[in-house]
Amino acid sequence: MIGWDATAEIDDGISGSSTGASSQLQYVSPATPGGVLGITPALDFADWTLHLVDESHPSSSFTAYETWVSHLPRQPDVGLFNQGYLQPFLSVLNEWLSEWVRKGSNPFVHARLYRDRFPKCAQDAYSALTCYLNKTGSNNSIVMHLLEEKCWDLVTQIDIPQPHSPFDDSRPAIDLLEKLAKVQSLLIYQVVGLFDGNIRLRYLAEKRIELLKRWMNELVEDAYRTSCSGSILVSADVNTESDMRDSQNALWYSWILSESIRRTWIIASGVQGLYLYMQQGFTKSCQGGMMFTTRQGVWEAQSASAWDEIRSEPGAGLTKITELDRLLTEGGPDNVDSFAKVVLMVTLGTERVAAWNG
Repeated sequence: MIGWDATAEIDDGISGSSTGASSQLQYVSPATPGGVLGITPALDFADWTLHLVDESHPSSSFTAYETWVSHLPRQPDVGLFNQGYLQPFLSVLNEWLSEWVRKGSNPFVHARLYRDRFPKCAQDAYSALTCYLNKTGSNNSIVMHLLEEKCWDLVTQIDIPQPHSPFDDSRPAIDLLEKLAKVQSLLIYQVVGLFDGNIRLRYLAEKRIELLKRWMNELVEDAYRTSCSGSILVSADVNTESDMRDSQNALWYSWILSESIRRTWIIASGVQGLYLYMQQGFTKSCQGGMMFTTRQGVWEAQSASAWDEIRSEPGAGLTKITELDRLLTEGGPDNVDSFAKVVLMVTLGTERVAAWNG
């Protein structure tokens, strides 16, 4: 089964309760038959015209078309992952989910992301995850029912519409924070459903793999459309009136939103991709060349001025997943943040990264 390992130790010190609940995701090959379609979303906007990127706009360095899309050649079905990568990845993911509950942030949920607006779907996911991480043998069935109901509410009452042309001005303003919250919420339910070991939750989660893939792609497409409109991503989302009068704060919030989208997309791709690889033994598509920030200190910056100072340093820009191996030769581990190190571990292998990390 897939479940929490009550005897496992993790760095953050969170351990399972004495009644049978625990805090460590552990993988054992699923007994559920194959048949789940797809694996990780390959971003391919080949039919979209590269256009209207305002290079003079301050946010163009992290919101332009080229920063969202990398056209990669189609690859045959291949085995990209080593089975040994999965358990370390799940252990780290468990730490990050626990960190979000304890601190309100983690390496893919920025501390400022929900400071001013906390969408209802994210509130539900946060509450359900808190209950799950603290469940006991006595209330286990109640918690599982809560998770199922909250996920059902998310996927049936609130849906992300199919993407339209980026030139369609008839669409209402895109609320990227709301859409990101939906994707992050569904990701939480998918992590628990796929890896807890509860047969019903896994069955439901497998049926939603394609839904999360679609939501992820639509989120990135909307992020691209918003940047190409010349607006800052955060202009209609994470802000207060006083904050937005400061152009530096506005730019920082725009980066926070765009980087959160990138990191959420990478984590969701990794979770579902690794699960399906372990189930089926091969991949059906490459997750693509999503770019994200790898430099230590950029994500952790506590103010717009601190962020602006760090991002102006060499190596603080965006890096493609497909070019992560450059980090092992062009910079030391002290210059790479924890999120990037985990992505390195999954893509390049634990032994190679451990040797580099010392």
